[in-house]
Amino acid sequence: MATSVREKQTVALKRMLNFNTPPLKNAAAEPVWKVLIYDRFGQDIISPLLSVKELRDMGITLHLLLHSDRDPIPDVPAIYFLMPTEENIDRICQVFDQYLNFITLEDDMFILCHQNKELISYHAINRADIQDTDMEAIMDTIVDSLFCFFVTLGAVPIIRCPRGNAAEMVAVVSLSSI
Repeated sequence: MATSVREKQTVALKRMLNFNTPPLKNAAAEPVWKVLIYDRFGQDIISPLLSVKELRDMGITLHLLLHSDRDPIPDVPAIYFLMPTEENIDRICQVFDQYLNFITLEDDMFILCHQNKELISYHAINRADIQDTDMEAIMDTIVDSLFCFFVTLGAVPIIRCPRGNAAEMVAVVSLSSI
């Protein structure tokens, strides 16, 4: 039995909107509730294939354009259907609200989260041949992790440090981030 291009694209779209798993056959099963965020490209693909009712039946509780103003919706999964343009990626980077860029090893002990630990080590900061751009990159990494740590704690830090060294740079950049 031959299927049309429209049917095949609709099946592929429904699969994507169901987190890349086959759509549920059982209509009584509760769908996973989610938000759909798309750009004009995604909108042009979805609108002739799925109605608002079909989206709701699939668990899409809200569908919005990427560049529209919206409030964050915590604890709800989101599906982004858009072209990977620089403008779209920049917009996505503005909407993240998870501040988890640190690793908790014990109840009251954490380390900075970075794949290449040698780049933010004590030795890297205190090298005699370190370039200003390298130092700024290190400080940005450290400040990002510290900012995430304090946001998670829900606290504003009091930073004390000696003048004229890397600790002062971290303190200055941290305070400007808060």
